Amino acid sequence: MAASTKALIDAFTAGSSPFPLPPTNPAYDQEQLGHMAAMIRIRDDIPKEDAPPQRRFELW
Repeated sequence: MAASTKALIDAFTAGSSPFPLPPTNPAYDQEQLGHMAAMIRIRDDIPKEDAPPQRRFELW
């Protein structure tokens, strides 16, 4: 068994991760979802009567 593989197995069994963990900052969970979330929010902001006919069919 290679030394690096043995080191990874030992680290895993000891309970420590050899790989970086994702951020645990509470603000990280509050981040915006990006472009798709913004587009969904924009679509929700369009009043039904102000949308062009083709958009009314797609959105509602």
